[in-house]
Amino acid sequence: MSKPMHLYLVFNPLINQDEVYLTQAHEFYSTLKNKYKRDLDQKNFLSWGKLLVNQSGSVSKEKINHIIKENGDNGFDTHLYITDYHHFWVGKLECVSDSIKSSDDTIPFYDDKDVEMWFKLTDMDLISSEFNETAFYLSQLYVNNPYFDKKIEGLTPYIGNLNFPLVVQDHNDESYFQRINLEDSLRILRNNPLVESPTFAGNIKKYMNSFVLPPHVFSKLSSDARNELLSAEMNFSQKENNHHYEDVLQSYIKILETVMNDTFGKLLKSEFGDCLYVSSNGRNLYDGPAENSKKINQFNGLISIDCFVTLLRDVKHFGNLSLDKLFLYHKEIVEYFVSDLVPFINDFELVALKESREETHKRELIFTIRNKILGVGCNGIINQIMTLSYQLDNLENDRKLS
Repeated sequence: MSKPMHLYLVFNPLINQDEVYLTQAHEFYSTLKNKYKRDLDQKNFLSWGKLLVNQSGSVSKEKINHIIKENGDNGFDTHLYITDYHHFWVGKLECVSDSIKSSDDTIPFYDDKDVEMWFKLTDMDLISSEFNETAFYLSQLYVNNPYFDKKIEGLTPYIGNLNFPLVVQDHNDESYFQRINLEDSLRILRNNPLVESPTFAGNIKKYMNSFVLPPHVFSKLSSDARNELLSAEMNFSQKENNHHYEDVLQSYIKILETVMNDTFGKLLKSEFGDCLYVSSNGRNLYDGPAENSKKINQFNGLISIDCFVTLLRDVKHFGNLSLDKLFLYHKEIVEYFVSDLVPFINDFELVALKESREETHKRELIFTIRNKILGVGCNGIINQIMTLSYQLDNLENDRKLS
């Protein structure tokens, strides 16, 4: 299956004159979020405008809409990456047009501006709010497509002679808007600490990068895992009551489940995408087609933590399937999951704790689970999984090249 193509825009925050919002992107995000809060039953949207500048050779709206349709036909969303090189935003792009029907379809920022092209977004999120981290995300975007006459291995703020919007691809192939089985299907309705409490979130991340998760490990986590980590640690630092700590416990179980999906789940999709099936709620795996199931490589949700435990009980076989290929190409990470991670999940009964919302769990238990996953006073589970996954990716690249 072909890789999806996306769109990339740069905006200038210095022309923003609104005293309430840090940038026009923050205003856009807040306005779209409020639209959904007022009317959850309606599919809301807001249009981001590309200001008219003296440049030639930018991709036409017809070509962009063709890209969006082609992505949709292949089961992909189209992302609009928006950056001022400080912040890195991603929007779910539905279509582009030359005009909008009403001023309600955008933000007041554009009232006195000449707009060349409008990008209709139905969801949006802030992925990074720091220069170094944004530079990392830019480096994951590359150009190797018919819409630009040069190949670029990774974008930086210093590449000149680019015409916007730029058609790009993503080395990580992260599907920001397709992950289901979270409390809100829309990213814009989830709590994002980078927007809600940027200073607090920055301090928490600085602490984590200094003592538990090195920056290169933190940056490899999916945006879902990173945001949940920041929210959990911000919650943890407040130290209020039993209900408060129960939320921290559930966050760390969700973080572990997300990291397992992003690593071991990714392996299953890669090696057994056409023969492993998963139920629509992510709670059951099958060795063949079943009612209300789909192939695992077509599943965009979270595979439940208990599914992984069940499969790993006898990792050589799953029903009528032989899983020997996992040991052939991915032995180290599989052995870690079997020998270390599954016993940890079982010893602390995380599957049962995930289903329980009682407020009677001892704080010492919650602290221990959090410390082992995060890596407080130990080599944490996140760090071990992501390090093994990084080594595995390098070996996989070598295998493809040989």
